[in-house]
Amino acid sequence: HEFLHFLVEQNAHPHLPIWFREGLVEVLAGETTLTGHPTMDLVALEAALRHSNSEVETRHAHVEADRQVSSLIAKYSRHQVLDWLKVGLPVTVLATLR
Repeated sequence: HEFLHFLVEQNAHPHLPIWFREGLVEVLAGETTLTGHPTMDLVALEAALRHSNSEVETRHAHVEADRQVSSLIAKYSRHQVLDWLKVGLPVTVLATLR
């Protein structure tokens, strides 16, 4: 898991949000079993990942980041999402997210 963080951060576009980087690590690690759609908006998700108040909030934020990235993969493909790691998220894609 930590090695995946290293790989993602080494290849991440400087303007990628934390939720995307954390969510991609969660997806690549395959450690989370997801059900349902994302329930946290991206502003709240980014804030929770930056400054969590508890372990429960941190875990919930990581699950939500996983859901967001998983939904991007389902909609656009894993290959496309991995490309965005290097070039950044297109504004048109961000506009479609919660």
